[in-house]
Amino acid sequence: MILLKVGILFCYKDKILLLQNRQGLWCLPSGDASSRESSLAAARKVAINTLGCIWSGQKLWSLGVRQERVVYRFFAEKLDKTSSPRLSDDYKDYGWFSPDNLPSPLDTCAQIVIKRLTMTQDEVARFMADGIFTSPSWFLNGCLFAMRISGTNFAIREGPDGKTDELAFRDPALWTSQRMLEAANGLPVIMQHPETASLTDRSFAEQIVGTVIYPFVRQNELWGIARILNRPLAEELAHHQWSTSPGVITGRVSGISLRKNGGFFNYENMPFLLDHLAICEQGVWDKGQAPSGIDIDAGLFGNGADYMDDEIDPIADQVISPHHNPDEGVQVKHDDMDDAALVAALDKMTGLKELMASLTKDGKGISDIDLASLARKLFSVLGGLDKDRKEPDHNPSDDKNSDTERLKQLNDEIEALRQRTTPLSDDENNEISEITAKADAVAVATGTIVPRHIAGETPMAFRRRLAKQFLQFSRTQRGADLSTLSDQNFEIAERQIYADALHYQPAQSSLKPTDPMIRKTMTDPITGQRITRYQGSPRAAFAPFLATPLGS
Repeated sequence: MILLKVGILFCYKDKILLLQNRQGLWCLPSGDASSRESSLAAARKVAINTLGCIWSGQKLWSLGVRQERVVYRFFAEKLDKTSSPRLSDDYKDYGWFSPDNLPSPLDTCAQIVIKRLTMTQDEVARFMADGIFTSPSWFLNGCLFAMRISGTNFAIREGPDGKTDELAFRDPALWTSQRMLEAANGLPVIMQHPETASLTDRSFAEQIVGTVIYPFVRQNELWGIARILNRPLAEELAHHQWSTSPGVITGRVSGISLRKNGGFFNYENMPFLLDHLAICEQGVWDKGQAPSGIDIDAGLFGNGADYMDDEIDPIADQVISPHHNPDEGVQVKHDDMDDAALVAALDKMTGLKELMASLTKDGKGISDIDLASLARKLFSVLGGLDKDRKEPDHNPSDDKNSDTERLKQLNDEIEALRQRTTPLSDDENNEISEITAKADAVAVATGTIVPRHIAGETPMAFRRRLAKQFLQFSRTQRGADLSTLSDQNFEIAERQIYADALHYQPAQSSLKPTDPMIRKTMTDPITGQRITRYQGSPRAAFAPFLATPLGS
């Protein structure tokens, strides 16, 4: 029999509420639950009985934790305010603790739940695969489910003729091997099988709902943690039992043969293509039993996975998190924070720049509206730093100058991001092409390679970067600092640099006609003509082919 327990992890000002029981063990507020009530309602009832009150805050996530024959459902909430609790007789003390400075001894389950605050997605997936976290589990904008990718041993399905059955066999040693785990990583998850044997670009676009992010082996079968990004579908899968079916193209080693009763037997070797994982009502590898391809804990708590209630924000801030969060530090109320907290908030805000930069990789760019919104948020925090700062240990004007410099630096970086995502005009693209063609001729003469134009780089900046590369081949301009020149003076220097580079010849030692060696030099002038020059004694070069003089 499975014992059900529920609890709430309360977070307030980056600290966590822990209770000390009569045995001296520190733990989270938790208690027994009934399968006849929802886990959320049970958790609130436990909080009232344990603390003598109930606080309401921003709901972050819920988490199912398995410990032997006990299943816990914990809810994490971020509080704006608290009050002094009136502990039940089961507890003798309480305290608010930083995750970096937790009391001892600490309950094992509490350690796991607190660790979830700073976990990455792959860490949550690993805990689910190990059976520590239950399935499903929300992580920011996606829901993680444990799904069966393929069963093993024997299964009966419809034969290739569509009339008789086929007995399929998949060797567990092969289908749970490291090769299969690697093949399943990143496997597309779709709703129902496509009309064709494998996905097409159209069926992929229309049916994709997620991907497998962490394949693993469970009870001699190939399973995986799938990340589902369709919220209505995730809610459906969490409340009702569905199954899975893999889309496989078998390899040449696999073969079909007739059985004695007229059916087919198919030994499936290493698949030629593991194409997709389909979510369906009933899968072949359920082997005629109830659907079991998706692991859900909805049946453990009354009306199902009520932790997917609309009240809970799946992309809420992680509160205490060392890794980047898109919303981290945005909603800063600097009127209620001291200077140290504001500086820390500013450091978090700069993480948004990396986020904006990463968003440009898909080629879509970032709109001016988004950039302006980001700038306003950054400047709002910076403005709070400049206003009414009073610290006796140093001059306030130094703070203002420092903040102003940081403001200018952030402004420059935001402008650089905007330029990188702004497409060039047709005239600018033509100018870049002309600059590149001219530089190609010089590169041929000097034996170098022309660097590519950088997205967002202006034509003048591109010209300056090229000129700096060819500066080493110029007799008259070598060593000049081009960055100090105005655009007009730079154009004069650029013409001289290119002219010198086109006639560049590497230094060569003087050769005499009698030297027993031939030196070959090659130049490629602007015309593209290839000229080969030979230096040294022709007799030295052709001596092995000359006849020996008579009498010698």
